[in-house]
Amino acid sequence: MKKLLLSLAVVVGMMSTYAVTAPQVDTASAKTSSYQEKMDYYNKQIAILQKKIDELKKARIRIPKGSEAYRASLRKEISYLKQMKYYYNLIIELNS
Repeated sequence: MKKLLLSLAVVVGMMSTYAVTAPQVDTASAKTSSYQEKMDYYNKQIAILQKKIDELKKARIRIPKGSEAYRASLRKEISYLKQMKYYYNLIIELNS
């Protein structure tokens, strides 16, 4: 038992003498990487929304104007456009 405690004390003592440091990261490249990742994400989301808007417009051709389905389609398109505006504003903030 004494040997176990002694070896544990030695291990703990050795661990406390070693200083663990975090690896140095070049902040400029990290910011660039983060910037590029954000831009890629925002542009990807905008492309997805644009595709959904195009699909709505194609489907709306067959829906009679003035019907509830037509108005629902327009409301959905407005919702997508607001989301696109949100992502464009994020891009503007990122580039400021």
